[in-house]
Amino acid sequence: MEGSGKKRILVFGAALMLLAGCSSQEEKNVNVRQLNQNPLDRSEASALVLEKEPVEDKDLLKEIFSMDGGEEDKINYEEIGESTGNGKDFFYIKSCAEKMAQFSYLNQIYRYDPEQGQSELLYETKEAVWLNELAAAADSIFWVEYLSGEDGNFVYRVMRLDLDTGDTECIAVREDSQEICLSGSDAYVTWYDLSLKDDSVNITVYDVRKQEFLPIEDNVRFVAPYGRLDIVEGGITYFSEDESGNLYINRYDLASKEKESLLLGDQKDYDKRAGCFSDSRYIGWYERDGWGPYYLYQIESGTLYRMEPPEGMNVFAVSISAGRFYVLSSAEQALYVCDPVSGETLYQKLPQDCTGLRFYPWQDGGLVLNAHAKGKDILYSVGEGK
Repeated sequence: MEGSGKKRILVFGAALMLLAGCSSQEEKNVNVRQLNQNPLDRSEASALVLEKEPVEDKDLLKEIFSMDGGEEDKINYEEIGESTGNGKDFFYIKSCAEKMAQFSYLNQIYRYDPEQGQSELLYETKEAVWLNELAAAADSIFWVEYLSGEDGNFVYRVMRLDLDTGDTECIAVREDSQEICLSGSDAYVTWYDLSLKDDSVNITVYDVRKQEFLPIEDNVRFVAPYGRLDIVEGGITYFSEDESGNLYINRYDLASKEKESLLLGDQKDYDKRAGCFSDSRYIGWYERDGWGPYYLYQIESGTLYRMEPPEGMNVFAVSISAGRFYVLSSAEQALYVCDPVSGETLYQKLPQDCTGLRFYPWQDGGLVLNAHAKGKDILYSVGEGK
């Protein structure tokens, strides 16, 4: 491997493979708060309506970073594939490939200083055919490298670069695995481990400060490709199942090791579930990716809300933060922000030719929307508006 700014490569991921989780709903050394004793009755959910004529607020989205998508000539092209930030600097991946080629021959990671308006090459590799899933902490960045393996499958390497020293190390290696989708904060990096051999599902959490993995044992249920364990207000959200076939949604606080668990009911009654999410106030899930319905359970009051997307709306992504429900409509290319209690809805159209990709938590507790527009990779901070 070749690069700039890196002093060493440590490959020890195989030794850090996590053991399979246990099948009990209770976890060792975890304080579990059961939010309800009886299964939820979805028919009693209060309607949460995105207003037909919401208030337009042009301050919901504020561009905080953008980078041109690259250059192209007769033979080669460059592409900006991923970008993120840590509150101080921004980082992005640049891939170089021949036209019509399936993979890249050179992949690089840059740091962008917004005050100086300059980019610095941090890392590059010709060995990996693709870099993906860039996540940033205060003093580290993480990404996934795709290497060609046997039988046409990829070998995935989860990499860490120390921003103070420039040292680079491989913290995990996965073979016979589905693609790894990272989520991160200053304190942790998370992902699902999905085995192609036995279809087992495990949660992986890396403690950024201690540089070690946290054991999380639960009978995890994974429902959709490219699922993430986003860290919102210090917690991750996931489905689990007990020995009786009951389905739960769990909000697990990574620092305190406390878990809030919401009993949904018999897993057979939730066969259309597509994803889940939470903040410190709400636990939510949705069915039929893009079409819903979407449910939000208010933790303290026990109120259940149900949101049916308006006719013609195709929901591309949802998130929740500080008690506000964020909905990105791909049909309209618009962002909606709803207060579940008051029902007040704000919205803002994305700029012309701009396509929203996904939300992820920002370092100050807010949200970022990653988007593409006219050959640019863009990051927008997502607020509550005026």
